[in-house]
Amino acid sequence: MSGKLNIPKNKIIKTALSKYLDEIERHMYIYSYKQITDDPDVINIAEEGMEDYIKQLIDWDEKE
Repeated sequence: MSGKLNIPKNKIIKTALSKYLDEIERHMYIYSYKQITDDPDVINIAEEGMEDYIKQLIDWDEKE
């Protein structure tokens, strides 16, 4: 394959390994996000953050 593409084998291996590790990292993020969606503490924190954000938007809108 490397001969047909005129690319050194080590470059092909390096690129393939990099893509593979990126894919593993992406799957780890997906798994961790799925885990926290069932955590009531995380949900409460997110909801509290949204309340603060909405209050900031209302305050900002009233100033204009």
